[in-house]
Amino acid sequence: MTRLQQLLETVRADLERSLSPALSDELHHLTNWHAGPRGLGELRVECVSLLGSTGGLVLAMLAPLEVAELRQHGNRSPALPAANDRTARL
Repeated sequence: MTRLQQLLETVRADLERSLSPALSDELHHLTNWHAGPRGLGELRVECVSLLGSTGGLVLAMLAPLEVAELRQHGNRSPALPAANDRTARL
């Protein structure tokens, strides 16, 4: 097993333990993970896919926190969604 494949397996296992079962399944589906040997090109694509998916998850978690912080400090802007707006809860 190559070093890149070992790193991907470690990151994948950490993510699966950290995410809810539904998010883990979705991430599994988006990144098309499969066991067994893979070529370097396929590992690179998997790495980029994993990075993009993880980045999207982090941004989705940070956006509501930023909105809440702005509201807490009284910086309510017309661009901010209302508290009961479904888009505010990504």
